[in-house]
Amino acid sequence: MALVIGTTFPRILTYFPESIASHLFNAGRNVRLSIPFCVGYALVLAGATIRVLCYRRLRDRFTFDLAIRKDHALETGGMYSVVRHPAYIGSLLFIGGTYICTCDGQSLLAAFGVWETSWGRAFHSFMVGSALLAVYVFVDRTHVEDRALQQQFGEQWVTWARRTPYKLIPFVF
Repeated sequence: MALVIGTTFPRILTYFPESIASHLFNAGRNVRLSIPFCVGYALVLAGATIRVLCYRRLRDRFTFDLAIRKDHALETGGMYSVVRHPAYIGSLLFIGGTYICTCDGQSLLAAFGVWETSWGRAFHSFMVGSALLAVYVFVDRTHVEDRALQQQFGEQWVTWARRTPYKLIPFVF
């Protein structure tokens, strides 16, 4: 590839330091379809699927802001019979899968040497911080939503919460 570009556009290589040119033209050799990438991709697909199923199940009752409408009904079927807040676990699976795909040692960013730069390390730290913040926000949001739903639906919510004791992860939380 470098030979083709170098012979077609001979002056272009003079604009790149050797280390950058080496990464640009040879990075593809280090990119592999790895097990961590496949696991991450499966998590992304699972998370997206869960979110879409939640959107479809709730229809116009699905909102990004906490809102209980006048004609609101408590959803207790489908995934809502397994955990009380399945859309949040879908988001967390999506975020976790994206992190795994992006930060895998065989990823395109790793092949280009991004993780070895100060910007790459800063970006990695930002991703870790963002993921941890998302976990905190979603866990906190489950408490807020449960209080609002219990206040609105009373005994119906209490019965559902007994049948569906887990907020996000079956048998864990």
